[in-house]
Amino acid sequence: MTVHERIATAMQVIAETDFAKSGKVNGGGFYDYIPIGQILAAVRRAHAKAGLFLTIGQLEYDNTNGEGIYTAEKNYTKARGHCEVTINGADGDSISFIVPFNVQDNSDKLDNKIVTNIERQAYRILYAIDEGDATDPEAEWHEDKVLDIREDPFFKTSKAQPKPVKPKADAEKEKWINKLMAIINAGGTDREVIFTCLDDRKLDDCTVDELKQIWDNVRPFGGE
Repeated sequence: MTVHERIATAMQVIAETDFAKSGKVNGGGFYDYIPIGQILAAVRRAHAKAGLFLTIGQLEYDNTNGEGIYTAEKNYTKARGHCEVTINGADGDSISFIVPFNVQDNSDKLDNKIVTNIERQAYRILYAIDEGDATDPEAEWHEDKVLDIREDPFFKTSKAQPKPVKPKADAEKEKWINKLMAIINAGGTDREVIFTCLDDRKLDDCTVDELKQIWDNVRPFGGE
């Protein structure tokens, strides 16, 4: 059996898996996602049945493309790069492809996060594991709308309702949450970086400085 036939067998097993979007960003009001544990468990079962295993090549950093290892505020270390991963068949044949990674950590878990991020990206690409697109209601950001005009019940005339004024700190925090949510809703690898940085927290649980730190990790050169 060729490696491509084995991958097809694994894909069938994964396609029959009922993934649950039990991972939540900001309490589920913004976006639900499939936790990495579910993806890894499903793929490992499929690989065991199909006779496949994954190997990760040397990590590479292209400085001309914004990749590298950076030291950030609050002792965070960022790693943004790429590597070659190989799906190996039991008969010795294999296929390889390039996978990007983008993570950060402020302890001693950076290496583990890189490996986990690479696995997640590789399996989502190879087996088309989809977490929802922009048409998914769970993936859309909806702001609460403030009613600007109300009818005065006494005179039966329209009267402007003043908009609530948010404290400056709250407005600053909401601005950074909205910027990060735009990236999450757009999908792609940058969204995974945000999930990794949150580490099961909610965006609302982060301070303004922490939200800026997550933004810097996704956009290390300040780009939009």
